[in-house]
Amino acid sequence: MRKIRLNAILCAVVIGLMLTSCRFKDNVPGPSDEDSTDQMWSDVSMDEKLLAFAYEDTLYTPDYMYELKVYEPEPRDGGFYRLTADVNYINGGVAGYYNYPEIIKLHKMEEVSPSEFDLPSLEEYSYGLLLIGDYADGDILLNTSSDHAVWKDGEWIWKYKRQITLDDGRKALTAENTTKEEAAAGAAEGILSCAEYFILPAE
Repeated sequence: MRKIRLNAILCAVVIGLMLTSCRFKDNVPGPSDEDSTDQMWSDVSMDEKLLAFAYEDTLYTPDYMYELKVYEPEPRDGGFYRLTADVNYINGGVAGYYNYPEIIKLHKMEEVSPSEFDLPSLEEYSYGLLLIGDYADGDILLNTSSDHAVWKDGEWIWKYKRQITLDDGRKALTAENTTKEEAAAGAAEGILSCAEYFILPAE
C-alpha cells in the first residue's frame, strides 16, 4: 500500500513538472513571436514605372521622399526621371513603411519634364516637393526636415541649410549665415526668395 501511494505521488510530481515546463515554455518568446511583432510584408511588381527626382546625386520619390538606391546610371542633381524597374514594395515594420520601393533590378531610367509629376502647390502644403507657381522666383520648392532648395530650369538654383520662424510667425528657409533679421527685412520689402532666404507663405 505504501509503495502504491509513493508511486502515485511520484507520478503526480512528474506530471506537475511537465505541465509547469510547458507553461513556462509557452511564455518564452521565440523567433516566430519576434517576427510577428514586426508585421512587415512585401509585394513584388515587375516592370514598374516610377517617377523620381535627384537631389545631390540621390534619387527620391516625390510622394513620401523615399530614397531609391540607384547607382548606375548616376542621376544628375536637379534631374527628374521616369524609371522602369522590378520593385519590391515594403509595408509595415518598425519603421512604418508605406509602399517603400526597393529596386530589385533597374531596366531603364530616362530624364523627363517635372510637368509629368502631379505635385501639390506651395499654397496647399509647406512640406515635400511643391510647385511654387506665381508666389516667388523658382518653379519647385523642396522642403523636408533635412533638405531645402529651390528648383528652376533644370537645376537647384538655391539651397538652404535651416528653417527659422520670423517674428510675424512666418517660416523662412535660410542660408547658413543669414540671420532672422536679414530675412525679415527682405520680406518687409516684398522680396520673398533669393539665395539667402525663402519666405514660406503664412499658414
